[in-house]
Amino acid sequence: MSKELLSRMDHKKDAKEDMRYLKQPRGPGKSWVFRMMTPPDLVGVPNPWDGKPLPKEIKKGLGTRHLPEARKRRDIALGDIRRLQKSLSDGAAFSLKSAVEWREATARLTAHGASGRLFPEWPIRPASGKAAAVSQWFTRFRRKVLGSETDGRLALHSTRHTWMTVARRARVDEATINDLGGWVGPRASNSAYDHGLLEGQLEEAQQQVWDELKRAGYLDGF
Repeated sequence: MSKELLSRMDHKKDAKEDMRYLKQPRGPGKSWVFRMMTPPDLVGVPNPWDGKPLPKEIKKGLGTRHLPEARKRRDIALGDIRRLQKSLSDGAAFSLKSAVEWREATARLTAHGASGRLFPEWPIRPASGKAAAVSQWFTRFRRKVLGSETDGRLALHSTRHTWMTVARRARVDEATINDLGGWVGPRASNSAYDHGLLEGQLEEAQQQVWDELKRAGYLDGF
């Protein structure tokens, strides 16, 4: 994946790095907008959201007035653009069909961004705050593939144990493991000053984990 910075808009530069590509039209009730100059190699290429050719400037409504949520949706859009750039740099043919397939794959995230859930159709139990349907599906799948003798030995939550263990073996530092895995980790007096790694840096760390999973044979089925 390209490590080059994406192009910037020729608007007034924001003082804060986390405001890049975010603009809010004037007026009450206006939602945040993702705006950036389209990288030259992507102009005219089908975009990953609706398959239309990308113009010289990208303007994408984020559908929220809440700044933290707008940042999340901006980061998703930036990730889409980076993946599109990578697909072209790898020589892959990015057609309208593939753009539509990509849009359908990412629509779930953007449509349910407010809930922060990838599968909002699975109900959450009020008592536990968890979606039991996911665990039940995994149990049925495990028994079908591995047999019922794995009962009590392997659960859906086991995948988090595996991921964290492999991440350590891949020499990913503890703070980054916590960021990627969603764990709070140890808190210190200076924790409030740490705003975390950039998306590209987290992707690099996740690639280390993926490479270790592959090396250890966890991904042989893929």
